[in-house]
Amino acid sequence: GILLDEEMLYLLIVGDFVTKQNNKEAYLFLKEIKFNLDDFKYIVQFLRGFKTNLFITPHIFTKFIHLLWDNISDTKDYEEIIKIFNETSEFIQEKHLDKKYFFEEENFKNKKWDIINSALILTSKNYKHNVILTCRWKTNNICDKCGCLVIHYANIKSAYITNYFN
Repeated sequence: GILLDEEMLYLLIVGDFVTKQNNKEAYLFLKEIKFNLDDFKYIVQFLRGFKTNLFITPHIFTKFIHLLWDNISDTKDYEEIIKIFNETSEFIQEKHLDKKYFFEEENFKNKKWDIINSALILTSKNYKHNVILTCRWKTNNICDKCGCLVIHYANIKSAYITNYFN
């Protein structure tokens, strides 16, 4: 399966909403990451190439909701985005991660890993078949150093752009 971080989940769900609305592309501009509709198209095209499930953890879902609250001020739009997520939830499954794994992990206890990096790494290790999809280099580097298979979104995007120009 492919384990999504909160920004990749945001891009998938909000990108779907923006595509349907045709005039809300500003919703894709997060504080740290400025996505656009091409980013949404690249990630959807990439994910369609796999016959596997997408996964999140409760921690990623919580961060995703916080991203929505920070970036979607219109209540009707927020409701529509939640509706899209609910409809998509049959394709995006949730992996439970017991709190004991966090308390047993030295990197979490020593504040080297935040909650999301901890959730991604511990879920990947516990379920042993997850690839982590992220758009943060810090997450990519931390997860990679822990032996997790990580795909950074910039590599997907550059592959499509290179392919387009060749």
